[in-house]
Amino acid sequence: MSIDNENNNMFSWILIYSLFENEQQKWNQLRNKETELLKLAQQKYTEYFNELFQHGIPTYYLQADSMLFRARHIKSSDVSKLGVNISDIMDSYFKIILSDEDIKKMEKLNNSGGLSFNLQHLFMLKAQGMEKFSEEQQQKIDELLKENTIKKVYGFSEKESRVPPISLRKAGRLNTVSDAYLYVTFDKDTAIHEMRPSIGQKYSLAEFRSNKETKIADLTGSTINPERDNISLWSLVDKISEPNTDDSDIFYHITQHMAHMLQEKGYDGIMYKSALKKGKNNILLFDEANVDFIASEIVKINDVNIDYFNILPFSNNPDE
Repeated sequence: MSIDNENNNMFSWILIYSLFENEQQKWNQLRNKETELLKLAQQKYTEYFNELFQHGIPTYYLQADSMLFRARHIKSSDVSKLGVNISDIMDSYFKIILSDEDIKKMEKLNNSGGLSFNLQHLFMLKAQGMEKFSEEQQQKIDELLKENTIKKVYGFSEKESRVPPISLRKAGRLNTVSDAYLYVTFDKDTAIHEMRPSIGQKYSLAEFRSNKETKIADLTGSTINPERDNISLWSLVDKISEPNTDDSDIFYHITQHMAHMLQEKGYDGIMYKSALKKGKNNILLFDEANVDFIASEIVKINDVNIDYFNILPFSNNPDE
């Protein structure tokens, strides 16, 4: 490529990014109008999106039988709502090698005061002196494992895994409190990331299956070419996944308004980039009846990885 061609190409991209930044400023100006007058802001939102979508909206067709996932944090007060009692299952495992006499001795020791032991402690002590499980013990272990490896409700029930009732619902990126929208992802890892997890936290991971083909507005940017397509649409892809760093109540009003307009245009949902898992997408379904609940599992977070780079100070080593 000649130097002139390189310069022309660079100029084209500078122009594209200039137009992109102008669109970003328009978005911010629209959002700021809510501090002036809500009704005026909503009118401006409608005008903006009518103009934005007049050239068409990228569409993704979610096929029937597609697997989708949603995670929910398990609080200490939620244990009774789970499909299984984790402690009961573990105790069943410990009792495979513990005799009634072993358990009675432990209970007697605990009642005498001083150190307190549980079934896990007793299991570990007894297992120390065992070379292998007996045939009967191994059979019981295999049965317990088989029973708890099939798909079923381990975590939250179907009701608890779907859209919460309006009394417990919170406004989100694309929904108001009144909207019974279901947020899902294409894989378990992204579903957990969307919860902003911490090490040691437990989550109920629900699995759904789509029961029909659904028409989804594709706002991921995967089909948008900024040199060919509407710059405003390219800007929207970036803004729709923007994090609410100020935790402002009005921050998502513009995207909520957009979601309502897309629903009125006949779309079944919206697909957008995850703000917490790079390269992955989320889906918002306007009607949760479009998916069937399959099962739920319980997961515990072992680690959370962060990838970052320095803005300032500048690094002298490009590899740092």
